[in-house]
Amino acid sequence: MTAWTRVTVRTGADESSAVEDCLMACGAVSVTTRAADDEEVFAGAPGAMPLWRSCHVEGLFDNAPPATTVREALATIDGALLEAMEALPDTDWTSAYRQYAVDQVFAGRLRLAPRDAAEAADSLITLRLDPGLAFGSGSHPTTRLCLGWIARQSFIGRSAVDFGCGSGVLAIAMLLLGAAHVRGVDIDPQALLATQDNARFNHVDVACLETRLVGEPQDAKRFDVVVANILVNPLIELADRLCALVAPGGVLVLSGVLESQWERLRAAYPTIDFTERLAEDGWLLVAGTRRD
Repeated sequence: MTAWTRVTVRTGADESSAVEDCLMACGAVSVTTRAADDEEVFAGAPGAMPLWRSCHVEGLFDNAPPATTVREALATIDGALLEAMEALPDTDWTSAYRQYAVDQVFAGRLRLAPRDAAEAADSLITLRLDPGLAFGSGSHPTTRLCLGWIARQSFIGRSAVDFGCGSGVLAIAMLLLGAAHVRGVDIDPQALLATQDNARFNHVDVACLETRLVGEPQDAKRFDVVVANILVNPLIELADRLCALVAPGGVLVLSGVLESQWERLRAAYPTIDFTERLAEDGWLLVAGTRRD
C-alpha cells in the first residue's frame, strides 16, 4: 500500500512557480497551487497562470521526503514557508474522482451524466462527461448556470463560441442541441485536446467543431451566440475581443462572475444590452444582445 504525503508551502504569487519546481525536484508526483487566504483574486492577464497575492503550493509524494531536504531546497526561495507535511491514507483515486462527476438534467431537456452512467428511460439529450485534466466537469455553479441557459435555447443552424472551453462541455451541449458550427477557445492546449476527445465520445460531428488557443490570430468571423464561462478579470480584459466575436443582434453570455462584481463587469460591455441575470450560490450568469 502506498504511503502518500502532502507537503504544503506558503509563498507569494511571484515565487509560486519556483516552489512548484522545487517540490517536483524533491520527488513530488503532482503539484497544486491555490489561494492561501480565500482571496477573490482569481485570475490575471489572459494566457497567464491564475495567481493570488499569497498561495499554498501543495506537493503530493508517494514516499515521505525528509523534512530537512524540503526545507533546505526551499531556503533558496524568498518567502517560502513549509507549513505542513501530512501523511494521507491510501485512496482509490479512480473512485474518489467520481465525487466531481455530475448526473443532472437541465431544463427538462439536456442531461449531463458520467460516461458510464446507465441509459435514461426517456428521450433526454445526454452529454456524457467524466472529470479530467481540463476545467469543466459540470460540478461548479457557473457551469450549471451555463448548461441551464443553453438547454433553454434553440441552436438549430446557429453558430456559437465556447470561450474558455475547458472540457468542452458547453461546446458539445450546443452541438448536441443542433448548432451548425461551434468554436472552442482556451489558453490551455490540454483543454482543446479534452474538448475534441469528449466531442468524439459524444458522437457529435467533429467537422462542426473547431478549437483554438487564445493567442492564435483572430479572424473576422462573427457568431450568433458567444458563451464565456471564465472569471471577472479576464472577462473585463477581453471585453472588446468577446464583443467582436458576436454578430450584430447576436447573444453574449458571461459567467464566472460573483454577484459583487456585476456592476464592474457591466461597465466593460457598453454595447451589450443585458436582459437576463441568473444566480446560484453567489455566482452570476448574464446574457444580452449586441447592438448594431
